[in-house]
Order: sequence, then C-alpha cells, then structure tokens
Amino acid sequence: MMKALGNYNVNLRKVLTGYGFYVSVAFTILLLALSSIYSTDNYDNYSAIRVLMEYDRDFMLNNTHLCSYSVVRNSTGGWFSMFVPIISAFAFVPMICDEYDSGSVRFNIFRSSKLRYHISKFIIGSTSGGLAVLAGFIVYTVFVYSVFPDISQYSPENQSFFEQSLKNSFPHIFEYGYIPLLLLKSLEIFIYGFVSSALAVLFTSFIRNKYLVMCIPFFVKYVVTQTCTKFNFDAMVKQNMRIIKLSNIINPDSVLNLYLYNDYRHIIIIYNIILWSVLFAVYIVISVKRVDCGE
Repeated sequence: MMKALGNYNVNLRKVLTGYGFYVSVAFTILLLALSSIYSTDNYDNYSAIRVLMEYDRDFMLNNTHLCSYSVVRNSTGGWFSMFVPIISAFAFVPMICDEYDSGSVRFNIFRSSKLRYHISKFIIGSTSGGLAVLAGFIVYTVFVYSVFPDISQYSPENQSFFEQSLKNSFPHIFEYGYIPLLLLKSLEIFIYGFVSSALAVLFTSFIRNKYLVMCIPFFVKYVVTQTCTKFNFDAMVKQNMRIIKLSNIINPDSVLNLYLYNDYRHIIIIYNIILWSVLFAVYIVISVKRVDCGE
C-alpha cells in the first residue's frame, strides 16, 4: 500500500513540476478564448477575444448571450473540444515517453513492482489530463467574469428571460443560482480531459513516439465525433429516437453538454466510466505482459 501511494506521489510531483502540465493549461485557456461564443444574424461567429475587441460594454449589456456565464458555457465547443485529446495528453505523455527513451523505467519498476508502476502511471496520466484542462478552464472562467458583465447587471426583463431559458435544463436555478452550474461545467471539463487523455496513455504501452501518441487519439476522436454526428442527422430525418440517443451517448463531446440530456445524462457518465475502465484494463494487460519492462 505504501509503495503504491509512493508511486502516485512521485508521478504526481513529476507532472506538477514538469513543463507539459503548464503548457496544457496555457493551450486550454487559448483554445477556450478562441472558440465561438456568439453568432450574428448573418452567421458571423465571434470568439471571446473578438467580442472584447469589437464590442463595447453597452452592446454586451443588451445581449444576454454575452453575459459571463453564457460566455463560459459556450466556450467549450469549437477549437477546444476538437483539440482536447492533444492538450490533455501533453500534460503527461511526453514525460512517459522520455522515461522510456532514457531507460529509467527499469529502475522505477525495480523499486516497486511492474503492476504498481503501470497502475499509477495510467491513473496519474488520466488525472493529470483532467486537471490540466480543468485548471485552464478555471483560469479562463475567472478572466471571463472579470471582463464580461454578470447576468445581475442586465435589466430585470433580460435576466428573467435568460433564466427561463435555463429552467428546463436546470430547474433549481432560481433556488441555488449560477455557482452550482459552474461547478457542474467544471466537472464536465474534468471528466472530458480525464477520459480523453486515457487513450493516449494506453498508446504509450506500445508506441514510443510522443507525437504519434498524442495525435492518434485526436484522429480517433474526430472520426468518432463525425460518425456520431452523421448518424444523429440521419436519425433525426427518420425520427429514430433510439439511434439519436445512442449516438449522443457515444459522442465524446456529449460530456461537455450534459445539461442537454436530462433523461439520460447518467448513462453518458456511466458509458465514459466503462470506456475508461476498458482502456485501463487493456493498458495493464499490455504493460504487464511485456517481457522487457524497460522497452
């Protein structure tokens, strides 16, 4: 037990003192700031940075889409959701690959055991990916709330209309306010980064090129997302609700919008837990069966 905890502490310390984690945080902030948060009537998309550059505060106070909470919620699509597999993996994968290249893996395994070593690697690898994107999201949220108007600064009519639009997804909004909604979004972000980085950690068990390890999950996620989108569109035309539900559950981006799926958000969470568990099991089997623990 003490050796297992020691492995977790050592790996977590390596992550938090390494450059990869903070690069991931920085790119998370950048991608959130560049994602589309607002569209004009002629379908011109605006990011948070572009809104701040082109619109003044009076314009923002006349459009609840530009209140701080709405900006934070809408920033998690676009560029951010597309590149999360890469930025979450960057928090940990380069460190793993460098350890294999240097041959230090052998010494780390000899000090504990092969099983304990690889279990801690996978868990810390996934956790560091989730923490990196979560840290970037928290910094970005603080920035947005400091430069965009809070919903309380809008007219009572605009506030009421905005809150009514959220009531179907969040029926207790009038009772608890916006803090629980931000906490829910933070949980979504962590789960998204946690599961997204797991596939990259799995690939480190048999691929040593750090760039391939980080890029392959990006392409896998893109293919899965596009396939689910196509099935979803075809099913909507045919009004096939079972296919719509299934594609939404499998779609990796559904984790970022759990509020849209009130009836089966718990199934989406369970699916992602099962997916992570399967990746974990495959990683352990491949790693433990390896003859040379330093290869």
